[in-house]
Amino acid sequence: MFAKSLLALFATALFQAPAKDTSAYTKSVTTTAGLIEMSTSAQQLVCPGKPDVWLVGAVHIGSKDYYSNLQKLLDQQSLVLFEGVKSEKNSATKPATTAQGKDQPKPIYKALSDALGLEFQLTSINYDHKNWENCDLTWEAMDKLNSQSKTDGKGAGSYDQIRKLLDPNSPQAKQFVTILDQSSPGMREAMKIMIVKSVANGDVQLDEATEKLVIAARNKVVTDRIAVTAKSEKAPKTIAVFYGAKHLPSMEHTLMAEQGYKLGKQQWFTAANADPKKVDQQGQMLLDMLDQQKKAGKGGGGLPF
Repeated sequence: MFAKSLLALFATALFQAPAKDTSAYTKSVTTTAGLIEMSTSAQQLVCPGKPDVWLVGAVHIGSKDYYSNLQKLLDQQSLVLFEGVKSEKNSATKPATTAQGKDQPKPIYKALSDALGLEFQLTSINYDHKNWENCDLTWEAMDKLNSQSKTDGKGAGSYDQIRKLLDPNSPQAKQFVTILDQSSPGMREAMKIMIVKSVANGDVQLDEATEKLVIAARNKVVTDRIAVTAKSEKAPKTIAVFYGAKHLPSMEHTLMAEQGYKLGKQQWFTAANADPKKVDQQGQMLLDMLDQQKKAGKGGGGLPF
């Protein structure tokens, strides 16, 4: 029952990787030592007379070295557009990190990274630069789009579920954190394997309604910003888009199809690894259930924030 509850919650906390017909932004390999290793890529796009664009894919939990290497690439760019859904009441340019105080619940990604011995992106990347810009929708704008989707009869999709998981005070998030706290080291290693495989291979899918809301609508904010910036008299030499890897294939397609960009260089960054030899019996049950879910063709929610 423990593994089944965890699987249902954990599947919601994963996000789909690349779509078809685009350069890859995530991959996993098995090393000679037997470790399962996940990497994300940064893809350069070039167009004569326009700023070079780097689409820098990320997963929101990873190793310290992973974020250090991403930081080096980002710090070389003239302008960095980063994701971060926040309230209109929050005028801060940097994304929110962790709740303050011992009695305050942790954001779900922070709880997950702590449990798995990894780092959380928002506490590992330095966003405090004048040339870094939060380029995203607000929660109010997304809630409005979600309400319109319901009114139009398109269905709410899994957006409401994602919204609740992202709220550390919600029962769903608290249940997730409780399960993490109760898990054994071998179970946690199995969770890492789930992340490495599922994120890299795109095993967990978003439903169509949620895909349009949390991916397409937010991506449009970025591609529109790039289009305007490229035409300005003081256009930057380079622009980096720092978003979850799930977002980047469709961004790439839009920039190539509508703004004339072509593929340039590509760099890969090792995000995390997992060791199957450390998985215990309970962890193996979790992995077996995930395999059964995949064979049954069942998708899950996603958390592409």
